[in-house]
Amino acid sequence: MNLTRPFLLTWLMLPLAAGSQPVENQQILQQVRRSIFKILVWKAPYDPLRPWLQEKSDMSVGSGFYTTSGIMTNAHVVADARFLLVQQDGDARPRLASVQAIAHDCDLALLRIEEPWPEKSTLALPFGVIPKLQTPVAVIGYPVGGEQLSITTGTVARMEMRRYVHSGIHEHLTIQVSSAINPGNSGCPIFQIQNNRVVVIAVAFQAHTGAENTGYGIPSVVGGRFLRVVAKGPYEDHPILGVLTQKDAMNHAATARFYGTPTANGIRIAHVVPWGNGAKLLRPNDVLLSTAGHPIGSDGKILFHGERVDFQVLFDLCVSGESMAFEILRNQKKQTVHIPVAPTLPHFDASHRYGTPSPYLVRGGLLFTPMTANYMETFGPQWYQKAPLLLRHLFFYGYIESEFAKHEDFVVVAQRFPHPLNEYAASYVNAVVKSVNGKKIKRFSQFVEAVGSGEGPWIRIDFLHKGTPLIFSRDAEKVARPVIFTQYGIPLEGESQ
Repeated sequence: MNLTRPFLLTWLMLPLAAGSQPVENQQILQQVRRSIFKILVWKAPYDPLRPWLQEKSDMSVGSGFYTTSGIMTNAHVVADARFLLVQQDGDARPRLASVQAIAHDCDLALLRIEEPWPEKSTLALPFGVIPKLQTPVAVIGYPVGGEQLSITTGTVARMEMRRYVHSGIHEHLTIQVSSAINPGNSGCPIFQIQNNRVVVIAVAFQAHTGAENTGYGIPSVVGGRFLRVVAKGPYEDHPILGVLTQKDAMNHAATARFYGTPTANGIRIAHVVPWGNGAKLLRPNDVLLSTAGHPIGSDGKILFHGERVDFQVLFDLCVSGESMAFEILRNQKKQTVHIPVAPTLPHFDASHRYGTPSPYLVRGGLLFTPMTANYMETFGPQWYQKAPLLLRHLFFYGYIESEFAKHEDFVVVAQRFPHPLNEYAASYVNAVVKSVNGKKIKRFSQFVEAVGSGEGPWIRIDFLHKGTPLIFSRDAEKVARPVIFTQYGIPLEGESQ
């Protein structure tokens, strides 16, 4: 028995948002279905410990929907893709597709179909406004458990800033729904009817593995920003204000009087990173009072579409060329600063890397590569507890320390390929490079240049928290290099190209 169409039709007859009217139109139902795509992906990510090799290709399934800009889906659905097919609901065969734009920081992507297809007769689904809590929604996609289109219903449960799993570090606005979101649903639309129109209020993208009927969507304001940016050119990440704050400090009466702010008003800046947009205009111990006219509470939140959300939500949705006003207290005096939105300066990026291999250099039978989330995950699912302590500290907190604030990379010895040249070097695996022949290393390209450009007979590499340097004879290393490369199947250049 096919319950899909009458079930969706029942849902479409519900007034789902303020100002909407019941919709009883089978034609709308058919148009919505035809806007949904099953995405078939063959992935082959690069091996972090052998960056010149791709891992075994694996096939997975995701969902997507048609917009005026292309087929929207999640970045994690198509990341590391080597071959893509999309299948429109109701069609017998899939069509070849390619990635048109991808945003790993906010987990969104646009696909383009590379074969003729009935684009003109397909309804481009628009984004709607941010929904109210407890309003009904429907999730329509291709989750595990079957091959046909699946429809689940629920309600909007929560809205807050939350970490996006795909990048591993970026936080953006999310909408939580009570609809089940399972593998395969990723990239599908979460629908409502607003003002008598079927609209997308969020893009399904992740679930809470420790809870039932808890799914998360990327809200329309984040999706709209993505489309706005790629319409102008290459994608540009969300801006980063670059401040660490001390929440609830102003709830303490003496602290509030010390900084000159009424109790429970404003949030203290504890640290400003040198590469963020706020670096030139904000200082530690400033108290942020409001952003774009929205008062900031001592909990660091503002009122946003009727809900209390982290104050950075407004700045996070800006694009380059815009600016945002912040009212601050500095030395007990109020002032307003206008912070321009621009790409962040080069800095250590702890997010996952996709699509390209990590840079690497093999010298002396040791694999040197930047520390990335991909590398950290080689220590297992609980790497954040089991990886070496120094690596974890630098990964999570290195950017706060003045010694490392300007590091763009932390170069590590990821692997040793045993050879008489490095028989004493096993203890250097997972060590972090500090300098090469006395030159401090702050990015990987600097390390490659320092190793290759020296004219002396020795290569001396010093490491953080290791008193004994690693020393190679430059001539002996050159002689051993082709032998090691041949023995372990390493490309003869021994470095990323």
